[in-house]
Amino acid sequence: MSAVENSMQHTAITRRPSRSQQQDAKAWSAFTGCTYTAALRQMMSPMAQGILGSRMSARHLIATLKNHELIGIENKHSVAPLHSGNGVRQNDYAETWRFNGKTDYVELAMVAEFLRMFDTVSELNDPDSGVHSYSLKHTAENFLAPHLDYVSNGQIIWVAAALGIPLVDHDDHSGPNVYVGIDVLEHRYVRMMVARMDDSLRPKAHHYRPAGYEFLRTGLHRAAAGELIAEKWIEPEADTAPKPFHEWMVVRASDDTVVGDISADYCAGVSDSDHGMAAHPEDFLEIFRHVGASPGIYDSAYEAVRDYYLSHKDTSPVRTVRAARSMFDDDYAATYVCPCGYGYVEEHDDERMIINCHRCATQWYFSPSNHVDSWGLLPAGVTAS
Repeated sequence: MSAVENSMQHTAITRRPSRSQQQDAKAWSAFTGCTYTAALRQMMSPMAQGILGSRMSARHLIATLKNHELIGIENKHSVAPLHSGNGVRQNDYAETWRFNGKTDYVELAMVAEFLRMFDTVSELNDPDSGVHSYSLKHTAENFLAPHLDYVSNGQIIWVAAALGIPLVDHDDHSGPNVYVGIDVLEHRYVRMMVARMDDSLRPKAHHYRPAGYEFLRTGLHRAAAGELIAEKWIEPEADTAPKPFHEWMVVRASDDTVVGDISADYCAGVSDSDHGMAAHPEDFLEIFRHVGASPGIYDSAYEAVRDYYLSHKDTSPVRTVRAARSMFDDDYAATYVCPCGYGYVEEHDDERMIINCHRCATQWYFSPSNHVDSWGLLPAGVTAS
């Protein structure tokens, strides 16, 4: 017995159903062949209450499956009718939609919450701008576990269509899968977070985490316990803070140079959520310090930073982070990590500043425009603004 079936066994109709729930139950009963009471129990299940949005309309689901322009099974213009849970164009009579009369609607409602979590693309002009429905199926199964044991390819396609998410068929109109217009990088992040694999391989940065990710995961557990969630999810404002260095690196990633190579590696790490976005040069250097980059890799990173400063004269000098207290600390000096991470920058009480690192001492100098208590470093050959 699935977790959903188990929860449905304990779902009693203890409150007055809304008119919408009653109308949906009547329509779902007629569509699937289950009793009105069984349908109403599904409409009133806490698992189907709507966590990231309003409760999914059963009548809208039915209308979508019948009339949608791409997957509608009664739409004579549909090129990819969704006859079964296997996917589009799977119209073998033995494989047509089968409803158990107990959890079908609740399962679709849970899939709807999963898909609502992602940003959608405005237009799905080519498959590369969307996510393969079969890949989404597996991500949904891992995300919705242990509440839902199985998600079909057809459920993903059906619910995506009902939510108005763009769908694109294969160019040759073959096979059971379609491309779904959700954010590719957000899906990649979620897929890696919920995949059954070693934790060391999971994302280490969370800039592509869908905004509703944590609220939905918590909400599913609360709903599974029978709770009706009173607070509504409010989508946070998007991070619009400028990231000039990151944007510059994205442009340089196509260059056939040392800077282009390190920029491409950086961009790949951002896409895979291995590290965050570097808004400023010091953020970029911090990424390499954390991963313990080899001297050769660091030298390439330094060249990228130096190149950036040469073309962005108004960029503030690099200020590194305070180092953990070490043998180099004393009562008269504060130590900071040096840009390469293998030495220190010393700030002395007598206003002396020292770069205690052979590599950084030749690659960096203290900006003369900054007082000692607000010191900053500039790459060699870069003139202070």
